[in-house]
Amino acid sequence: MTVLIAKGKMIDGLTEQNWQNVRTVIGARRSVRRYLNRNVSREKIEALLDIARWAPSGGNLQPWTVHVVEGAVKTRLETELKAAFFDKKQAPEDQYSYYPNDFTKDQQALRQQAARSLFEALDIGPRDVKRKREEQARNYGFFGAPVGMIFTIPKNMEQGGWLDTGIFLAHLMIAAQACGLATCPQASFISYHNVVRKVLGLSTDEVVLCGMALGYADENHPVNQLTTKRKSVEAITVFHSDIPGQQTIDCRIRKNTEDFSGKAALFMDGKPVSWQLLDRNIQDHLAVLSQQNKGCSALCLCLPNGLPFIYWFLAGVRARLNVQVMDTTWPPEKLNAALSIIEPGFFVSTTERVQQPQKSVATEVRTNVSDAFYTGFTSGSTGLPKGFVRSEQSWLESFVCDNEEFGLSSFDVIAALGQFSHSLPLYAVIRGLYEGATSLFYSHFRPDRILQDLKKQEATVIYAVPTQLLALCDAAPDGFVMSSVRLVLSSGEKCSDLLKRRLKKLFPQSQFAEFYGSSELSYITVAKETESPPAGSVGRAFGPVEIDILDDQGCPVKTGESGRIRVRSPFQFMGYAGQKLDAPVDRGFFTGDAGYLDLQGFLYLTGRTDRMINAAGRNIFPEEIETALLRHSEISRAAVFGQKDAKRGHRIVAVLKLTEDRLAVSSIRIFCQKYLAPYAVPHHFYLCENWPQTPSGKTDFQALHSSLLQSQLKEMS
Repeated sequence: MTVLIAKGKMIDGLTEQNWQNVRTVIGARRSVRRYLNRNVSREKIEALLDIARWAPSGGNLQPWTVHVVEGAVKTRLETELKAAFFDKKQAPEDQYSYYPNDFTKDQQALRQQAARSLFEALDIGPRDVKRKREEQARNYGFFGAPVGMIFTIPKNMEQGGWLDTGIFLAHLMIAAQACGLATCPQASFISYHNVVRKVLGLSTDEVVLCGMALGYADENHPVNQLTTKRKSVEAITVFHSDIPGQQTIDCRIRKNTEDFSGKAALFMDGKPVSWQLLDRNIQDHLAVLSQQNKGCSALCLCLPNGLPFIYWFLAGVRARLNVQVMDTTWPPEKLNAALSIIEPGFFVSTTERVQQPQKSVATEVRTNVSDAFYTGFTSGSTGLPKGFVRSEQSWLESFVCDNEEFGLSSFDVIAALGQFSHSLPLYAVIRGLYEGATSLFYSHFRPDRILQDLKKQEATVIYAVPTQLLALCDAAPDGFVMSSVRLVLSSGEKCSDLLKRRLKKLFPQSQFAEFYGSSELSYITVAKETESPPAGSVGRAFGPVEIDILDDQGCPVKTGESGRIRVRSPFQFMGYAGQKLDAPVDRGFFTGDAGYLDLQGFLYLTGRTDRMINAAGRNIFPEEIETALLRHSEISRAAVFGQKDAKRGHRIVAVLKLTEDRLAVSSIRIFCQKYLAPYAVPHHFYLCENWPQTPSGKTDFQALHSSLLQSQLKEMS
């Protein structure tokens, strides 16, 4: 059975007490196979039927008829049915097929497990055919219940009438459970429907649908201690919804475990992990959390890329904890400072360089997708990193939107390049698991090995930053191409035109897209190759994201005019760790960047407000100059700074990494004049071969500026 849900809330209008009553009654109902020798009054039987008759039916046809058998009639029916059952000359003749002709492997396993559990409860051995036969015969005496019921429907009814009668039966069993009576629905009577028809005088126009035992349970009998297992909600439900968050990450992973048993969920460094092994390890790690982390709301991970990280992270998600992810490359003082802010309740690390934190005082555990579920950290290249707190809802919203943008599916093989201490690779792996795709990740970034593995696993989607993509291009042997890749998704700094051309050569069937975003907001804009975004823009708003350009007074500026960028987004973070988590989407979030929108809604960045240079009385954004420099085919990296100047305030200088050493300063200046005003063309140019990067792959401007100030860079002439 699979439940298809389009939209809607689980409970509307039910009081908490009513809801708890319903849960208790339905949860306690089971099929009872031994009864007390205690009569059920006619009044009680009629009361149950009076409640059950309100079950819905198509066209209000109410096709069911209930034949209640008691006393001598019940005894006669039991005698004749058992005689037919034990008569080897009289083969059973089903009136209709209850089970499928061919069971699937999973169906057969469930049926066999149910039978095995029943016979174990009765202490009947697997080879004890005689006792098994005797137990089957008890069906025809309604397992000793004082009341038996036979349900029939008119022969002319189609499947709808059968469905309606099933709903009626459910109403009847729940009503019986609520008033202290036990039941056992029985399909066994269809095998000897002719006997039932003869004893009860039924018309041939009536189909004997099933029977039911009704009475008071013998609670002391071992067989009535049996409670068969039920599939999880995740296993029986598929949410078809435009409401993000209706299916949680863990819910989807559980369901994917059942749906995709024939393929790998993960490959780490080329080694496969099946969906079943993944789920089993999540359960094992969850058991540890359950034993040692009671009353805590947070799990802190300080682990390198590897399967333990994935298992712990997903166990934390399943436990509804806020999983806090630290960077293993931080020095001890930075780790300890970050730990003092987040106060984890449970800490997992492979290093002893950090102090073991005290148990958190938190007592409330995450209960829904709007609560904190993941805390990551900004790079912290200029000081103590900030912990940004995300809700699961924000990720689920982005899952819906990037599916609309890129059509990700379970057929994809998604490669995540980079360390999980940075949100993009972690997001990519979890995104793949959510979709039922296969996710690839690596313990270390070794471009040559990764490139070979991408080809071996026939990767279709790659999430990376430009430096990683450049390294893949550099590692590719002459003539090496990968036709399986259909999407290359880049985040962080903009890719140069040269890199885009090289990627197209390496992945000839791929489409390229790059994002402008932040840890606090995820996607802000997307620039898709197929949409031909204007040169210099970072793309148009991603999905439902709203972008405003405001002046210093908070008022909107004119189209094409630069100002502060404010974003309103369903992907928005909850706030920073150690502070009040209150980041309402309608208020928006300032990115710290300045930029403008054109008439078509494409966004252009003019720079970071904290990097702005004042030269000769003009405010100049380094990013605008860097973007122009990167359009040169022989410049692979660029960073622009302001050097103090007594006359101009600042003098503009550029640090470059070249693909050709013979590039002359004069030709660079001439090139810049095509795209920049004369006052924005750099006065001096310096070379840097070993380009410093933050752990997330972005330019480390602080380290680069330090090298410049210490005269460690060679000036171009």
